[in-house]
Amino acid sequence: MLSEMATIQVMPLADREGQLLRNALLTDLNPRGEPVNPHYRLQVSLTINETQQALRKDDTATRNVVNYSITFWLYEDKTRVVTGSFSQMFSYDFLEQHYANISAADDIHHRAAQSVADEIRNRLAAYFGKAADVKAASGAKPAP
Repeated sequence: MLSEMATIQVMPLADREGQLLRNALLTDLNPRGEPVNPHYRLQVSLTINETQQALRKDDTATRNVVNYSITFWLYEDKTRVVTGSFSQMFSYDFLEQHYANISAADDIHHRAAQSVADEIRNRLAAYFGKAADVKAASGAKPAP
């Protein structure tokens, strides 16, 4: 199963948040680096919506909620073998200092990227585990 996941090529994503997610996926799937001869291709679509909540009396926000909506597809050659979608919500507080708000927003996007990458990795591991069980039950030799 781990050897199968190490053969996944993670396709590039747009924007800074997409780059953070791709880097987290690369580390989760194959900590040794990108595969030389990828057997699978992972395509991810990422949509981020931020909303301000918890307003002060002067209508300034005190809390920001960031919703990540993710859809992913795993291809073996041109055949789609896995697809999935999910959402995760993150939030952070606005503070009086401008730099603190920038730092909090940056931190939430780093933590969100790792959380989303972990969820995708877990779903792919479940697929590869089930595929190995099916191959074993059919008498086929499991992948090395």
